Amino acid sequence: MINKILTSLITLVLPPRAAVAHTATLTEGTVLSLYQPRVVHGVVVLSSYQNSDVRALIHAQKFYGDAKANRLLALFLASWLSVHPPVAIIVPVPLHARRERERGYNHVTSVLTATLKALEKTGLTPPKLVGLLCRKRATAQQSHLTRANRLSNVAQAFTWNTAYDPASFAGQQIVLVDDVMTTGATLREAAAALRGTLPSSARVTSVALAH
Repeated sequence: MINKILTSLITLVLPPRAAVAHTATLTEGTVLSLYQPRVVHGVVVLSSYQNSDVRALIHAQKFYGDAKANRLLALFLASWLSVHPPVAIIVPVPLHARRERERGYNHVTSVLTATLKALEKTGLTPPKLVGLLCRKRATAQQSHLTRANRLSNVAQAFTWNTAYDPASFAGQQIVLVDDVMTTGATLREAAAALRGTLPSSARVTSVALAH
């Protein structure tokens, strides 16, 4: 009771950001009703960014590290993975090291970690989360750029993480994940960096939480 009173007082004094406040009203059932997988420009897209609930989840998780938004977004990917076995490896699109230090986390990695926990609860064997890529240069935020500039912004921005032996992933199904796809430039470049290094028997599928 005391905790609820304190929370209410803090909320009155310091109102939560709009996206976080919106996320607080959402339920698992609501989020699962927004799961609408489809393929757009060769990328598997799991929901519509045009939906206000989806936008709130993305913003609350990405910019404010909201734990509930993180858990709810994981439902999209867990739902897709549960009917697309056997995926061996999931790979987050990496942030540049400097930006990750500034933010304090990689928002995509956070969703993937929550996804593995969700899959474990269903009794399914989750794939391994592996950072196979590095971002070799800091890039401007894609949302601020024109389509043409987005392509040049991320051109050759990704490289293979040399901590891993490419040969060890031969024959495996690998899923590359980003949060939002607009033109698909980021996922195309990241997928190209994977396919350019992995053995030809490895299969790479690109997935975006929203488009």
